[in-house]
Amino acid sequence: MENGFFEMSADGAGGLRITGQCTVECAAELKERLLEFLVPGGDVVLDVSGVESADATFFQLLIAAFNSSKETGDAFRCRKEMSEAVREAAELAGLYDHSGLKDFWVSEV
Repeated sequence: MENGFFEMSADGAGGLRITGQCTVECAAELKERLLEFLVPGGDVVLDVSGVESADATFFQLLIAAFNSSKETGDAFRCRKEMSEAVREAAELAGLYDHSGLKDFWVSEV
């Protein structure tokens, strides 16, 4: 991992893959890195299938990015194909099937 916790890689076409640990210990750096990808006129689709652990701070950052992108008319979405750790954390937080996030979780891009 590039920072001991998580790694991000972009595919050049709006895809952003996050792997590793996405917990409170790395929240500040994760936020900083996410902000690099949130540019006006740029849609982002997250692949979190390689995330090994996640907690509420991870989702707070993702939902904040999602809300910011809606304000600028851009899209910030997350693939529904995710690691078991992310699915469990999202379900525990009540975010996986939350009606206000129907545009966040996407099956196909």
